[in-house]
Amino acid sequence: MNTPTPGLSDISLSNENGTWCFRGHITQNNANTAFLLSANSLLPESGVVDFSGVSKADSTALSLMLAITRRANRQAAKLAFRGVSDNLKTLARVYGIEHLFLRSLK
Repeated sequence: MNTPTPGLSDISLSNENGTWCFRGHITQNNANTAFLLSANSLLPESGVVDFSGVSKADSTALSLMLAITRRANRQAAKLAFRGVSDNLKTLARVYGIEHLFLRSLK
């Protein structure tokens, strides 16, 4: 699965060897697209969501991470985030939600 976004091609989600890989921007400008990409995909088999290809992110990315985490919890699936930028880690701490991503934000 490699799903580029028509019109707002600043984000894509691919499944690479069972790992979700986000690339591009995850911001308020393409929030709906980001959420649809993840909602329309099976959770990653490896349980890993890789953000190392995200070049620009705002609090929308944290909302997306929360939504993916809630979904994984509902499905009793293990989940970890990889490649989370220092900016997103800082935002998570500012919002007081870093404990939700402890495995992945260290």
